[in-house]
Amino acid sequence: MYAAVASYVCQAWRRLDLRVDPVPMAATMAVAVGFYVNFFTNHWVTDLRWVLLGVATLLIARRSVTFRVRGVDRRMPLLVSFALIGVFIWVAENVATLLGAWTYASQADGWSLVHPSKIGSWMVLVIFSFVLVLWLKQRKGGSTAPAA
Repeated sequence: MYAAVASYVCQAWRRLDLRVDPVPMAATMAVAVGFYVNFFTNHWVTDLRWVLLGVATLLIARRSVTFRVRGVDRRMPLLVSFALIGVFIWVAENVATLLGAWTYASQADGWSLVHPSKIGSWMVLVIFSFVLVLWLKQRKGGSTAPAA
């Protein structure tokens, strides 16, 4: 799933000419790594997903993304974009389970809506993938800042 979301982020970056306000990269990357580690350790130690999401919110709360649609630049708060992507993935997950692509244990006796708390999980995945792509783009010297 990481690869699918990262691929989406890369395609959106190219097709929508994304430009991102500067983020504190070291701290944001540390939170992203924390998300990844927490994914594997949350069954044995305390699940820190919500704490990490809070820290990520503090780090990027005032950051925006600029994107171009049909030649017109538009701006959106970065957190809003992550939330919207999380919601759309959750909707797709519900459609996929409804159509039988896979079934969760809670759907064994019949289809039911995937719990809305998964939106937060999808946001975490999007933030992790986005930060990795941002880091790689900065390493390659690609511009990620909005145009003046």
